[in-house]
Amino acid sequence: MSTNFYYTVVKNLRPYVRYFPQLTKPVMRVLIQASVHYIETNKCSPEILDSALNKLPHSGLVIPENFCELFAAILQIMQIYLRAPVGTVKLDELRECLQEELKLPRDHAAITIILHFHLPDGRYRTLELPLAMFHHLRYKLANLLSEMQSLEQRSVMKKF
Repeated sequence: MSTNFYYTVVKNLRPYVRYFPQLTKPVMRVLIQASVHYIETNKCSPEILDSALNKLPHSGLVIPENFCELFAAILQIMQIYLRAPVGTVKLDELRECLQEELKLPRDHAAITIILHFHLPDGRYRTLELPLAMFHHLRYKLANLLSEMQSLEQRSVMKKF
């Protein structure tokens, strides 16, 4: 990992370390969504934080006392990572930095993939997968599509 990146992360996030015990996975997920929205739109309107604050009670979760400080910490982590030259920071090293230096709980720094499904009946379903399980699912799906394509090319199937 780039020494400069490591130093920048530790230096900028030290003031927020005391708030990390309030951080749960669902709250972190909402904070990441709000941070991504902020980065994509490049403006921080009150609506972004209001929508993030409204998501938590609707999900039956408690809003942390220092929600704004946690938002600032997550946003800074993302901005520092995105500003680093591509390839200088590996995800495992970033996870290690967050866990050991900043005392972020181990299960919070795990990489997961979140899939959102819009079902035909109008409902939404959300599925969270560990990275390894996502790659396994992706492999199986690609294999299935390949098999379907090979079946479609057979002369028996061309009659239909």
